[in-house]
Amino acid sequence: MNTSNTSPAPVNTGPNAYDIGFMVLMALLMVFVFWLTTVNYQEGMKTEVAKRNGEALVEWLTAAGQARFNDGYEDTPCSGKAEGATWGECAAYIKTQTPLKSLVNTFFDKPPEFIEKCNKDDLSTTGAIVFDNMVATPAGSAIPVVIKPLTAEDPITAKLQLRVTICDKGGYPIKISEFEF
Repeated sequence: MNTSNTSPAPVNTGPNAYDIGFMVLMALLMVFVFWLTTVNYQEGMKTEVAKRNGEALVEWLTAAGQARFNDGYEDTPCSGKAEGATWGECAAYIKTQTPLKSLVNTFFDKPPEFIEKCNKDDLSTTGAIVFDNMVATPAGSAIPVVIKPLTAEDPITAKLQLRVTICDKGGYPIKISEFEF
C-alpha cells in the first residue's frame, strides 16, 4: 500500500467571482425595488390627495345645496335665489372665497382646475376635477338620466343633481360622488 504523508489541498469554500457578481446584482435589485416602491407610493398619495379634494368639494357643495335656497344664504354667488346665477360665478367663488381655496393639485402644486372631462391623451388634466350635470329624463324613458358637463354658463337657480369626478395620473376618471346641489 502506498500512502503519502501529505494531506490533500484544502477546498476553497468561499465565494468565487460568480457568487460575488450574483450578490452584487441582488443588492442592486433590492435598492431598485425599494426606490420603485417609494416612487409608486408617492404617486399613489398624489392620487389620494386629489380624491380628498373631490370629497371636500362634495361635502361643501352638499351642505350648500341644502341651504342655498334659504333666505339670507351667505354664499351669494352660489345661492339658488340669485337672479341669473351661473355655475361659473359659483365655481369662481368656491375657488377664491371659501375654505376650499386652499386645495392643491399635488401633481402640479397648484390649485385644482375644474374641467369638462378627463382626457388620457392630455396629461395636463391630471388631478383636475370634473362636474357633470345629471339631468333626469321623463318617467318611462329608457335612459333615466342624461349626463352632460356642467359648464360655466349653466344656471344654478334650480336644484341640480351633480357628479364629481377627478382625473388620475393617466388622465382616467375616478368617480367621487353623486349628490344634489
